[in-house]
Amino acid sequence: MGNHFHLLVRMGTGRGKSREKIVKRFKIYYGEEMKLELSEELTPVLGEKWGSLSELVKEIKQEFSRFYNRCHKRKGFFWSEHFKSVIVDNGETLINCLAYIDL
Repeated sequence: MGNHFHLLVRMGTGRGKSREKIVKRFKIYYGEEMKLELSEELTPVLGEKWGSLSELVKEIKQEFSRFYNRCHKRKGFFWSEHFKSVIVDNGETLINCLAYIDL
């Protein structure tokens, strides 16, 4: 599969996350030595962002594109299509989806 990838992700909402959890995740993501201060206004915005599947896939694709472009001295888009998502319930559907990804 050189032209796409599959993910099976269990998403939670960003709502209801404590400020402490968001600050901890912020430090993991941006590093302890980061000079940027996380304001009270930014905390709920980050909670919503990190609870979004679209944002997750966007960041994965952007970071990989930057890495690949840097390694191969190229510029421009790497992925040609937007991602597709399907809701998978527990049970047989989940097992079939896992088997499909594995194969």
